[in-house]
Amino acid sequence: IRLSPHSQAIALRCQALLELLLEDYDRSQADFLRSLALFDQAGDDFNASRVLNDIGTLHQARGELKQAVERYRQALARLLPGWAGQTEEAMMRNNLGLALASLGDDRAGAAELEQARALYDQLGQPQGVARAQINLGQVYRRRGDLALASAAYEQALQVLASFGDLRPVVDTLNSLGLLARQQGQLDQAIEYYTQSLATAQQVQDLG
Repeated sequence: IRLSPHSQAIALRCQALLELLLEDYDRSQADFLRSLALFDQAGDDFNASRVLNDIGTLHQARGELKQAVERYRQALARLLPGWAGQTEEAMMRNNLGLALASLGDDRAGAAELEQARALYDQLGQPQGVARAQINLGQVYRRRGDLALASAAYEQALQVLASFGDLRPVVDTLNSLGLLARQQGQLDQAIEYYTQSLATAQQVQDLG
């Protein structure tokens, strides 16, 4: 069966995502670029934006943060304004925010993450809200806004607990413990660490 160019582009993207998961970065990048060229040829800006975001993720996995930021911005430029307010915009802004913060631009990173959080909230996607909150907590903590960081982690924790998503709960509780210790709240820190260890044991018991 001969696939249409558009179907070939979709198949190549799926193959590249699998290669990215397997950390076969060179082959993954080559297939993403082939997929992107076919989507460009078809004039499919939506799927082209998704591939550009994928390539940004690949660069971020390699530690190539400047290239990741460039690709995420290209992805948003292709997505907007036609598909503004969609899950894809929230995801791309979340990724861009993390990359910017990792480059040391905490202000720009936080701005993107706050937009991502607001979009996930508007879309009724609480798990997306939680992811953005955790990322914001990391940025706030790095720039010394410990109260904002604690609030972000606490809000994320409430959402994660309601979904029974225990693995990120372990890390979030641990982060809250670190923040409490930094603020001299030793009893609170011990409480968070204890909860983190107990949750980690639950995760281990569940396999």
